[in-house]
Amino acid sequence: MSLLAHVPGTRAYRSRKDAILCMQTHERIQEIVDGEIGPTRAEKILEKHLDACRSCNAEADAIRELKDAISRVAGTADPDLVASLEVLAQRLCEGHDHNPDANPAE
Repeated sequence: MSLLAHVPGTRAYRSRKDAILCMQTHERIQEIVDGEIGPTRAEKILEKHLDACRSCNAEADAIRELKDAISRVAGTADPDLVASLEVLAQRLCEGHDHNPDANPAE
């Protein structure tokens, strides 16, 4: 990382700041999507970032689609299967690879 990444007003500084916001947003994206984010200024900044960032917004859309799909089948599907799908969706959103032989609780 260059020294310019720490100098406000430079392109490197903005890129570093955006990368940090993306990382923080990804860590709390479930809360943001579920409307469970708190009222603090920092949390509102993450919500605004989610609205402005294509990458973070795409991930939030994918999470919403997964949640919608799971809720559509939840009423008619086996509850254990629905629980397994929710665990799989959570693991995928956290960046874990899908491995059907792995224990989903890992």
